[in-house]
Parts: sequence; C-alpha cells; structure tokens
Amino acid sequence: SAYTGNPTPTMVAKGPSLRDEEVKTFTEIIMNAKPVEAFDEWVKKWMESGGKDILDEVNASGQVQ
Repeated sequence: SAYTGNPTPTMVAKGPSLRDEEVKTFTEIIMNAKPVEAFDEWVKKWMESGGKDILDEVNASGQVQ
C-alpha cells in the first residue's frame, strides 16, 4: 500500500531524525560494520521514536491505497 496524503504532524516533527537513523543503520549493515540483526533493533527503535505514531496517523487518514 502507499500513503498519498500530506506529511502528518509526526512526519514533520520526527521524520528527518528517523530518516537519518535509517540511513546510518542501513549503511552500517551494508558496509558490514553491524550485523544484519541490527535491522530488528532499528525497527524497534524507529517504532519507539515516533514511527508508531506515524503509522497510526497514516492509517487514520484514510489516504492509504
């Protein structure tokens, strides 16, 4: 599915830092600086750091195709 609406309040407030951490973690995994299992840790941290709120806002918007 795809979200087709405007950025949610949490996307605006926390999106940049969440994306920075995503790029950092994925790069470290690709460069073999962290094990693949670091992805699971990143998901947990992403959810706790605002990702869950973003998902809730997106699902409540009704703009998911």
